[in-house]
Amino acid sequence: MDLPIDLPITVRHMELEFPTVEEFDPLWMGDPTRSYFITGLSLYLPYLEPFLIKALRKASPLVTDPTVAETLDKFCRQEAQHYKQHEKFNAVVHARDYPGLAEIEARCAAEFQHFLQDKPLKYSVGFVEGFESYTTQGAAAMLNGGMYDDPSVDQKIADLLRWHMTEEIEHRTVAFDIYQHLYGDYLYRVKMCWIAQWHVFRFIWKTATLMSRIDTLRYGPRYRMKRSMKVLALAAAFAQFVVTYLPNYSPHKLKISPRIGELAQRYSERAVSIG
Repeated sequence: MDLPIDLPITVRHMELEFPTVEEFDPLWMGDPTRSYFITGLSLYLPYLEPFLIKALRKASPLVTDPTVAETLDKFCRQEAQHYKQHEKFNAVVHARDYPGLAEIEARCAAEFQHFLQDKPLKYSVGFVEGFESYTTQGAAAMLNGGMYDDPSVDQKIADLLRWHMTEEIEHRTVAFDIYQHLYGDYLYRVKMCWIAQWHVFRFIWKTATLMSRIDTLRYGPRYRMKRSMKVLALAAAFAQFVVTYLPNYSPHKLKISPRIGELAQRYSERAVSIG
């Protein structure tokens, strides 16, 4: 049974273990599609999350609600911890040497720089909300479904993702509240949800396809993503996208399962420091 409670936004400084380059198997989730798609998401985050932080810090002087201002600060500090940990995992992935991957990442970095420099602040804040509304759906599904608990999953990488997704649930309302506080424009929010969500999905699709193709040539057909599974992943993502477009959408309505509350407590106990 889900509990109608809120989890406090807790900034945890973690010491996580990662597989060595020699230990790392690109099929770390057992299934090629899931493995490469989640790895693609991890590769995206060190470009996205600094953008989120810069966009919201830029918006911070406009926020007049003290509660919203406080959660904005905690959100940014959580996100800073996230991308630093993902960079450590991504270094292991990059060591496998995927020709063409650096070019995809460079384009992504340039796009975020363009958003910050050339787009209005409303665009950037809307992008943050669009992405966060999607990750709220994904994080809840992953954690409640126990996706990372299967024994075939590399538990060092799973630990990174369980911690990250738990904190995504903790700060799930922040970007929504900031956007509503500053703008409250429903149609523009829907537009930015579409733009942000397809931005991340396109990146994941491109990087996953590239890594799978190269590893299939290197290691054999076990590393090939099936077209049918890619289509299913697209359908699942679109279903989560649509939820965020509804007029009555609000992350405040998400109920927190006891499992997620237990994970939050576990990671607080493991944190090197908090705050």
